[in-house]
Amino acid sequence: PSLSGISLEALPKEDRAIASSISMLVCNLMGFVLGVFLPGALSSRFGMKVAMQVGFCWAGFGCIGMLAACFVARSALRRFRHDAHGSEDPEDGVGRERQQHQQQQHPQQHQQQQQHQQQ
Repeated sequence: PSLSGISLEALPKEDRAIASSISMLVCNLMGFVLGVFLPGALSSRFGMKVAMQVGFCWAGFGCIGMLAACFVARSALRRFRHDAHGSEDPEDGVGRERQQHQQQQHPQQHQQQQQHQQQ
């Protein structure tokens, strides 16, 4: 449910109802229908062992999809930070923002640090 909510927030409001319907349809077809039909068909044809192996390996597709989503999100974050901060390293933008914030909050300490670095 929380992942569905996050996914729907990425869409315009007028498209959310149809997107939710399609998402639930696909989840139900892939989960409930295939989760009953596929192991039953495989066990009657190849035996219970093969049916159980396929059923447990089915979860691997979800793990592969999650890893792919992580890589896509990481590369999108790098592109966003590169565009926003001019840096390839995602930590550079965060460090630069933190440093600028500290300079604004404590200007005297920043000046003392610069003087100490110059010596």
